[in-house]
Amino acid sequence: MKPVFQENPTDCLRACLASLLEVSIEDVLEIPFDDEWLPVTNNWLREYHDMFLTNVEFRREEPISLPEFVYNDSYMIGVIESNLGYHAVITKNGKVVHDPIMGNREIDSSEIVSFDLLCRYFK
Repeated sequence: MKPVFQENPTDCLRACLASLLEVSIEDVLEIPFDDEWLPVTNNWLREYHDMFLTNVEFRREEPISLPEFVYNDSYMIGVIESNLGYHAVITKNGKVVHDPIMGNREIDSSEIVSFDLLCRYFK
């Protein structure tokens, strides 16, 4: 994982993909903000990287606990919900390890509402 920062307020997922793929943000497609974001992103990932994203949502119960798959020592895209809307960050073992917003903003992993897993196609 190579940290990449977003260039504008709507580039967090694009910056996270660039971070995981270890490419510049300019090398990642501009992700649409509509219901087609996942199929469009997956078509691009398959064509250029032989990969795809899958989204895993979960509901938090008391006490707060993250799903088991989160602790497999892999980088994932965590999605948090804030007063500004949804925001993508990079996580590892349930902890936020990279926020693509420039600056030193601390995010508590208890804010994560879903994970986007970057997966490779098997041949």
